[in-house]
Parts: sequence; C-alpha cells; structure tokens
Amino acid sequence: MIVLTVLSLILWLLVIPAGLGSLISGLVDEEERGFISLMVTGYLAFWSLFELTALPFLLLFQGKQVFPVLSTVFAAVSLVLSAVGFVLKRKEIKTCLAGIRISPAMVGALIVLCFILAMNTRTAFFDGDEAYYTGQALAAQETGYLYYRSPYTGTWAYFDRRHAFAMLPVWEAFIGRMSGLHAAVVNHTVMSFVMIPLALGAAVLSAGLILKKKGSAGVFAMLFGVTLIFSRISIYTRGTFLLTRTSQGKAAAAAFYMTALLWLLSVSLKGYKEGKRFPLLLMISGLSAGLFSSLSLMLTVMFVMISFVLYSLRERELRPALYALISCTPQFLYLLIYTVAGS
Repeated sequence: MIVLTVLSLILWLLVIPAGLGSLISGLVDEEERGFISLMVTGYLAFWSLFELTALPFLLLFQGKQVFPVLSTVFAAVSLVLSAVGFVLKRKEIKTCLAGIRISPAMVGALIVLCFILAMNTRTAFFDGDEAYYTGQALAAQETGYLYYRSPYTGTWAYFDRRHAFAMLPVWEAFIGRMSGLHAAVVNHTVMSFVMIPLALGAAVLSAGLILKKKGSAGVFAMLFGVTLIFSRISIYTRGTFLLTRTSQGKAAAAAFYMTALLWLLSVSLKGYKEGKRFPLLLMISGLSAGLFSSLSLMLTVMFVMISFVLYSLRERELRPALYALISCTPQFLYLLIYTVAGS
C-alpha cells in the first residue's frame, strides 16, 4: 500500500508535470531550458489544466457530488496530454535531464532544501486559514461536493464564489484521491515537497536573469534557502508564508507564482522581440494564477500590463501593449465569469 502511494505521488507530482511541461518547452529559449524550467512550466500547465477542467463542473453542477467525475475526467486528460508530451518531446526531456550539473554549491543547496523539508514536515503550525483549506479539501474528498459543505461543521453551506474559484483545495483533494492519502496529509506534508522546491526553482530562474556567471545558480539557491530558514522576523514575510502556510493559495502565489512571473515576463518579452511567438506561455500561467486566489490573478494582470505598457512607451509603439492585452485574455474571462456567477 505504501509503495503504491509513493508511486502514485511520483506519477502525479513529478512525471505528469514533466510531460505537460515538455509540451510547452518550445515556448522557452533553448539556452534557458533545463530541469527547473521544465518543472516550473509543467506545474503551471498542470494547474491551468485543472482550473480549466474544474470550473465548468463547479458552475454547471452546483450542489451535486461531482468531485469523483471531475477527478476521473482530469486524470484522463492530464495522462493523455502528458503521454503525448513524452512521445513528441522526448528529445527535449532528455536534453533537460542531461543538462543537470551537480556542483558543490548545488549540493549545499540540496542539503539546505532537505533540512527545510524535514523541519517543515515534523513541525506543526497553527493558522486559521489552514482549517479552511484543509477542511475544503477533505470535504471534497469525503463527500464529493465542491464548496457546498462547510469545512468547519460538515453541514450544507452557500456557494462562496470568493473562495470557490480558487480551486487549489480541490486539486489537493484530487492528489489525495489519486494517491489514497487523507487530504490533511496532502495539505500538511505532501504540499511542502511541491511548493517549497518550486518556490526555490522559480527564484533560481528569476535570479538567472541577472546572475549569468557559471555556477551562480547553486550559490544563489543555497543562500536563498538559508534566508528562508531565518525569515521569520515577522508573520507577514514571504518566507514565513511559504514555510508555515505551504498548502494555501496565498502562500503559493506570493512565494512561487509571482516570482516565476518575473522569469515568464522575460521569456515572453524576448519572444515578442523576436516576433515569433504568440503569448501562449503568459496565457497558460495567467489561468493558473486563478487556482491560487482571485487576488493573485488580478495582480498578474496588473503586473503584465504595466510591464508591457512601459516597454511600449519606451519603444514608442502600441503593439507591446496589445500583446499584453491578448496575453491577459484568460484572466479577463475568469474575472467576467467571477462577476456573473456572483450576480
């Protein structure tokens, strides 16, 4: 049983994201492709696909036990797309894996990461929001209802669109269903092994925009990890959010997504300059922002629009602003549905 659980977690948290990431690997410049970028883009595609699959179930089948059907549909779609990625992009995957270089600094970074994960796993943190996230994930897993059971009492609850559109608890329930784990175990333990390495990887990718010297990634990763360990100077720091509220959408958005967005903007801007890419990477990542929280999705629109409008002003042409407007189309549609659903 334990072996099957571990194999299931490896499949859904490593293999599937890698396969999905390979499908969009062509959107990233060849010199920037690697295992870290493969996993970061893979998880963005994974979460975007889940949000795209889950929202229709949430809105069209309100008050019905749709979680088992949603899990089956999403599992089938993600497995097929991931398999297609491994078949069609196997050379890109081999290139990403072959590019892994273990330097002394990288070993140090891995030791720091293992220490963080060990302490995060064995230490219990109390947080009021944690009761909501864990409760909603467990309610979906145990009852099959999406946001129609109170996470505190188990009784019927009204449709709360403010939280319901952020589907991260449902995705955590999906991982629990596929692996056979209790939703609380997924939230309090498994999510640490997802979010913390992803946040570290996103930081390394963003830092790579500035640090071009060979071997600097490992040094930066090690220093970044050490900084996280000693970041609890306040309950409001990003490091505190990441290490103590790992399974929550706000923490994931602050620690991982907004950091990855810096790198995504750089990749997309380079693609725009070369005139050979539709803003698909930004569109995919923009949809995944809604999985974390509605606020992170709005912040993404602001971040992208401001960045490309400033570039448009510098270049004295309108096309960069239009490019950004197109890239934010999923967010605009999301916000429109969000508004209509609550009216």
